[in-house]
Amino acid sequence: YCSYLKNDQLDIPQLYLCSKDDPLCDFEKVLEMVKHRRSKQISPVTVKLWDKSQHCGHLRKHEQSYKEATKSFVQSSLRQSKL
Repeated sequence: YCSYLKNDQLDIPQLYLCSKDDPLCDFEKVLEMVKHRRSKQISPVTVKLWDKSQHCGHLRKHEQSYKEATKSFVQSSLRQSKL
C-alpha cells in the first residue's frame, strides 16, 4: 500500500495514524512514505505515531491524543480549503 500512496498524484491534506509496534503496518515505511509525500506536494501531510498500539486500535488505546490529532487535522484542512 505504501508504494501506491507514495506515488499518488492527488495533492490533498493527509493524516496517517500508526504505531511502532503494529505487526501489520511497518511504521518506518509509513514515515518514509510521509517524507516522500511532503517533498512532492503543497498540502500538509501529517503523521501521528504512538509507541504502542495495535493495528486499528489507536482510538481505544490513545483516545485523547487520537481525538486531538484528528480534530486538529480536520480544522486545519477546513481552514486551508477556505470553507
